[in-house]
Amino acid sequence: MKQRGLRNISVLIILLLLSSMMIGCSKGDNGSVETKQDVANANKPIEINVGLSIGWDTLSPFRSNAGNNLTTWSTIVYESLGYLNEDNELVPWIAKEWNTADNGMTYDVTIYDYIKDSAGNEITSSDIAWFVNEAKKRALKPNFKYVESVEITSDYSFKVVFNNSLVGVFETFMADTFAVSQVAYESQGDDFVNSCITTSPYKVTAFTSGSTCEFTKRSDYWQKEELLPPQLHANVDKCTVHTIPEAAQLGIALETGVVDFAMEFQPSTAVQFEDVPEYTLQKGKSRNGMTMYFSGASNRIVAEDKYLRQAICYALDNQLMINAVLEGYGEEMHDSASTFAIGYLKKWLDEEYYPYNIEKAKECLSKSNYNGEELVLLAYSATKTVSEIIQNCCAAVGINVKLNLVQMALLTAIRLDGTQYDMFINQVGGITLANYWNTRYDARAYKTGDATSRHDMVLADMIRDASTVEGFTPENIDKVHEYIKENAYGYGMYQPQVIAVWRNGLGIKEVVNSNIKLVVPTACKYN
Repeated sequence: MKQRGLRNISVLIILLLLSSMMIGCSKGDNGSVETKQDVANANKPIEINVGLSIGWDTLSPFRSNAGNNLTTWSTIVYESLGYLNEDNELVPWIAKEWNTADNGMTYDVTIYDYIKDSAGNEITSSDIAWFVNEAKKRALKPNFKYVESVEITSDYSFKVVFNNSLVGVFETFMADTFAVSQVAYESQGDDFVNSCITTSPYKVTAFTSGSTCEFTKRSDYWQKEELLPPQLHANVDKCTVHTIPEAAQLGIALETGVVDFAMEFQPSTAVQFEDVPEYTLQKGKSRNGMTMYFSGASNRIVAEDKYLRQAICYALDNQLMINAVLEGYGEEMHDSASTFAIGYLKKWLDEEYYPYNIEKAKECLSKSNYNGEELVLLAYSATKTVSEIIQNCCAAVGINVKLNLVQMALLTAIRLDGTQYDMFINQVGGITLANYWNTRYDARAYKTGDATSRHDMVLADMIRDASTVEGFTPENIDKVHEYIKENAYGYGMYQPQVIAVWRNGLGIKEVVNSNIKLVVPTACKYN
C-alpha cells in the first residue's frame, strides 16, 4: 500500500512537471507543439547579408548580360521575359507564352496583363519595345544586334523579328530583356539607378556604388507565387548585398558574421571552409571555361602548323592547372565550349580529348615545322599562374613560349589582331555552342575578321549550318566539334566550379538552387 502511494506521488510529480513545461505552449496547425519562442521566431523578419566578390558599380538595367543566370543580381533587381532553368530550357517569367511559325526568325510573345512595378506603373508591351530599342542604341548587350525589330501587336503582346535564325538568339533575347517602365525610367533620369523602380518582389532601399545594396520585400508584388518556380520566390524580408572583392576579406566577413552567405567565392579562400561543421560549402558549375585559342594570322608559325598546335595541347597538364589555380575546384573540358552550352553533346565527356601526354606531344612536335622559334602567349595579367604553367609545360617538350600578360582592356583589343600573338587564353562564356564557336572561328563574326584572325571558311560554314534551327542536329554539331579538335584551332583547358559558402544556424530548412546549381539566398526556405 505504501509502495503504491509512493508510485502515485511520483506519477503526480511527473505530470506536474510536464504540465509546467507545457505552460505557454500551444499546438500548431499540424498538431506539433509550438512554444511562444517558436511563434515569436516565426513572426520575426528574416534578414540576411550576402557577400559578393564582384562589385555592382551601377544598377542600370542596361548593364551587359545581367540576366543570363539566376544570380543574386538578376533575381532581386530585375525580372526578364524568361530564364534558363537547370536543363537550359527557356521558361516564362515576365512573358506568359510565345510561339514561332517560321523556324525562329519571328516570335509572337505575350506578357502577363497585370504586371506592376514598385511605383504602381503598369508594364505593357510598349515598355518592352522601348527597352529593346534602348538596349540596341546603347550597344551594351551584344545579342540585341540580332534583333531586327519589335512590333507592338496589343497592350500585352509583341512580335520580335530577328535578322538570323541562329540557335540561342531567342533564348538570349528573352533572358536579357527586362521589364522596366519607360515612364519611370525617363522621369527619374540619371537617378533611376539609385531609385531602381522595378517589377521585382524586392525594392531597392539603399545603394552605394561598389559597396552595398539593400533590398526590402514588397507587400504588393504583382505575380502569384504558384506561377513562379522556387528559384524566384521571395522568402526573406530584407537582403543586404555587400561587395567585397578581396577573397581573404570576404572570408573574414563570413567568419565574423558580417555576411551570412559568400557567393562566387575564390577557391583559395573557400577551401578553408571545406568540411568545417559551422559552414556549408556548395559547388556549382560556371558557364565559362578557360580556353586556349591559336592565331590564324599568316605571320604566326602556329597558323598553318596543325602538328605544332596538337603538340601544345598534349603538353598541357590541365589537372595541375586546376589544383594550382582553383584548389581542385574545377573540371577538365572536352571542347572549347562549356558543358553548359545549349547543344553540348554529353558523349564528348567520355571521349579522349588531348589528355596530358608528354610523349604524344613530342611525337606531334617531330611532325611539325617548329625549329625552336619563340611563341607568344597573350593572357590577362590576373592569369599569371596558369600562364606560367602553360609556359613550363611547353618548355618540357621543347617549345619556347614568351608571356605577354596585359590588363583586360588591352587584352580585348589585342586578341582581335591575331598578328600579335601565337595563342591566347581567356574565360569565354555564352548560352549556346554558337556563342562560343562563332566569335572565335567564324571570320565573319567581326568586321575585322574573327577573334583569332582564322579564315577557315569550311569551318565557318559548318558552324553556320549547325547553328540554324534546321541544321541544329547532333550530327552537324559533332562534325564541328571533331573538326576543331582535329585541327586544334582551340583547346578547352578547364571549367571552374562556382563556390558558395554560408554559415549554418541561419534556420534554412530548404536550400533552393539556381540554374547553375548554386544557392539563391533569397529563395531558400527558412524556419
